[in-house]
Amino acid sequence: MSFSFMVTAYAINYLALIWSFFYKKLLSKRQALILSVITASTALLSVYTSDSFLYINILAYFFIQYFMMYNHTKNWLLPAVFLIFADSLIMLVWVVTYHFPREIMNLLGQPFHYNHLIVSVLQFLLLLLCSFGFSKLDKKYAIWQSLNDTSQKYTRLGLGIFLLFLILMFLHVYISMRGVVVTLLLVLCLMFVISTLLISLLTLINKNYQQRKYVENLTLSLEDERENFQLIREYRHDFRNIMLAMEEYLSNEDIIGAQEFLEQIVGSTKGYLKNYHYDQISVIQNTALRGLVTEFIRVCEQEDIELTLKIDPISTIPTVSLVDFLRVFSILMNNAIEAVQNEKNKKISVSFTNDRDKLIINVANPSSNPVDIAAILKKGNSTKNNHSGLGLWNLKKIIHSYHDCQFLLKNENGFFNAKLILKY
Repeated sequence: MSFSFMVTAYAINYLALIWSFFYKKLLSKRQALILSVITASTALLSVYTSDSFLYINILAYFFIQYFMMYNHTKNWLLPAVFLIFADSLIMLVWVVTYHFPREIMNLLGQPFHYNHLIVSVLQFLLLLLCSFGFSKLDKKYAIWQSLNDTSQKYTRLGLGIFLLFLILMFLHVYISMRGVVVTLLLVLCLMFVISTLLISLLTLINKNYQQRKYVENLTLSLEDERENFQLIREYRHDFRNIMLAMEEYLSNEDIIGAQEFLEQIVGSTKGYLKNYHYDQISVIQNTALRGLVTEFIRVCEQEDIELTLKIDPISTIPTVSLVDFLRVFSILMNNAIEAVQNEKNKKISVSFTNDRDKLIINVANPSSNPVDIAAILKKGNSTKNNHSGLGLWNLKKIIHSYHDCQFLLKNENGFFNAKLILKY
């Protein structure tokens, strides 16, 4: 097997995995396009040259890919683990399409002839099939959601696993060039064992973390319900006396007295009319988002902001990066809280609505003065004092990097509405 053929075939292999395996989970569309250009350039170079500098090109490609995946996920470990797993898949299809057929022909004493194009196309299709199989498993067991929903970056472990990946990858290339099938199978088994163990361990750790957070949210919801029940019991004792007093005012046709008494009742029973939100956050399966919504509820309680919350069940995060999704939602929440600080009517309404293949997030807050939407989307522009004005500008920049997303702002009936439409 020539070095140029191997580099070309590997470039095609990684091109298949970029779009079927890494894209959306570990890479944005822009990053996937950049890596595709690099792999295509490497394939073209290998056709016209077999110089050893291509090793440097390959090494540079993996460093670029690794740091791009970290930038997308803000996690050092997941990209390294999935690089090992992806290289295991590539080694597997090479064994099936090239090494085993060659060994069989050698045992039969026949020359081994292969067509570069046919082998490359067959490997491409097998990798797509493997990626499709992993997607099916992922949908059934929520593997990626469990792995992605982590509270730690695992920096040292991730860099160590990436170094191990580089060693195994170059060992794989060296053995493949030598044609030692038995050693190649041992390396293949080692890579599959390492990647499977790491994925299983991370899944177990993250699921335990999710369950712990879920129990914490259930505890908050239980405390909310207990407080609600206690208030109902207290109010039950007062309700009869309130009705008797109101009946007395009305029987004496003391309308003014009844109005004043009613205003006193509304003020004194404000605590009984409290909204309860913690029971709603249990329908959010992603731990990071659930924690962010929980913190938002707490801030609204501390700032005495009346919050109206409506959440449809959210089983998965839209196709945007989880980090970007949390950043966007955080910007919307902070912007709404800051906007109502000087408002007489301190209210915020937030809704998460599932509409077929879209998640629609709507945030509304009262606005005494009309907001110049074009102006607030500019960098450094803000309607608030001592504010950088980068929030909505950053939000717009993040959303515009995803072609499947929309961001809408409008003033309506004295309210400022921000709407996000994100595709699953």
